[in-house]
Amino acid sequence: MYGAPLEAFVSPWMERGQQLEAEAVRYYEMERDCGAVAVGLVLTDDGTAGASPDRLIGDDGLLEMKCPALETHVGYLLDPGSLLAEYRLQVQGQLWVCTDREWCDVMSYYPGFPAVIVRAMRDGKVQDALSQHIPAFVETMLRCREKLTQTYGELRRERVQVEQRVEASRAAFDEFMSSPIGGAV
Repeated sequence: MYGAPLEAFVSPWMERGQQLEAEAVRYYEMERDCGAVAVGLVLTDDGTAGASPDRLIGDDGLLEMKCPALETHVGYLLDPGSLLAEYRLQVQGQLWVCTDREWCDVMSYYPGFPAVIVRAMRDGKVQDALSQHIPAFVETMLRCREKLTQTYGELRRERVQVEQRVEASRAAFDEFMSSPIGGAV
């Protein structure tokens, strides 16, 4: 929206997932007897939307890994369908962006426990809905960005942060000047 990546929020669980990622991938590769290829951000052909699946699997698949808390993982062991239900839209969004892929394995991994791996196939109804709503969202976002740019000029993180600091300094100065000490100066 303003020409720079947003500051990324990384929760402790996200950090844990990053720390366990290589171990989880090795488990998956051994369990499924395949190779998993790391990939970064994948964009649609027009570059307006993207997804970041954890891995590409062969010519047809994706892998989305989760390394949840033990109690969550045990819940997935007891009800594997709940893992797929939890991440259904994320996975369908990845399949929408990665048009050459037909399925995505969703894996819950917790060291020392069996992994839960469930396969999500491309869902035509969800894909149709995404094909309608994502371009509509992008169009709305671009119109908003154009309006903001016309009103405020080019939006850049550096400029926004500087202007916020200037406003804060101006407010602090005005508050000081209205105080008994500032008013005497």
